[in-house]
Amino acid sequence: FRSDLNNFSLRSHGMGWANDFDSTYVEILSDSLDISRLANLDFPLKSNLSIDALILEPTGDDPKICVDLRIDSALVDDSQLRNIDLNADYSDNLLTYSLLVNDSFLLANMFGQLEIKEDIELKSKAIINGIDLYELGLVEEDLRAKLALELALNTDSSKLYLETSID
Repeated sequence: FRSDLNNFSLRSHGMGWANDFDSTYVEILSDSLDISRLANLDFPLKSNLSIDALILEPTGDDPKICVDLRIDSALVDDSQLRNIDLNADYSDNLLTYSLLVNDSFLLANMFGQLEIKEDIELKSKAIINGIDLYELGLVEEDLRAKLALELALNTDSSKLYLETSID
């Protein structure tokens, strides 16, 4: 496909819609997709990316979804990030995810799970092994950091609990 957002391709196929092994597969590839226009962002964001998604039992009561997102490069304002991988799986009201950024200015790993039932429970951890805030254009002087964050969120019908810790 060609659009004013740039070139992208889409492949999809489904199997066995009439039986218990229903599944569909979707693959999206893009070269310099203008995400800022697509998402109506106030800053420029363009990316070369690929998305692979597998949906099992899409017509059933409990679909299972597996998504892999690979961003080879993303241009944010004037900074370019490379090698971003996101993996997410959803089944039985549980979303598990991991995000890995392996760039020369940012090395980070984030992972966690979100359980969606009557109460919502989120557990997440982010480990930033190195970030160069100056090269990313976030500060005006040389500043580098390492950081570990943990987040736990639990809700019930009347209360919201939020805990964070920074190591």
